[in-house]
Amino acid sequence: MPLPLAPNPESEALKLVLRWLDLIAAGKWNEALALIDAPSSYGQAWSRAQIEARLAEYGATSTQITPPATASGTRHVSSGRFDDRQGFYLDCDLPLNGSWSDLSAQFEFRAANGQFSVSLQDILVK
Repeated sequence: MPLPLAPNPESEALKLVLRWLDLIAAGKWNEALALIDAPSSYGQAWSRAQIEARLAEYGATSTQITPPATASGTRHVSSGRFDDRQGFYLDCDLPLNGSWSDLSAQFEFRAANGQFSVSLQDILVK
């Protein structure tokens, strides 16, 4: 789902990422994946199986994304603009098994046709 151009796009992007996490926590994978409308910069379109495999690599097969509003600890988010001024990135820790983890989802938002395309770039330990 493209993100509209806005005066503070990073704030809107964080809302989108938190919604993405809420949808996954609720088991609404199709809705969550529909929020991502572009493949990563290296051509990967993330699937449920790939995300679940990355979670299993991080912890155990029982590692689950939990609703952000219920996670304990501190959420870390970072963002920055691209040098070409055509978009920005946003990295957000993932809430796993009830608390914020050091596993992060990296998103990119690229401007095109009056809106930002949304891509999940990677899920990794930061």
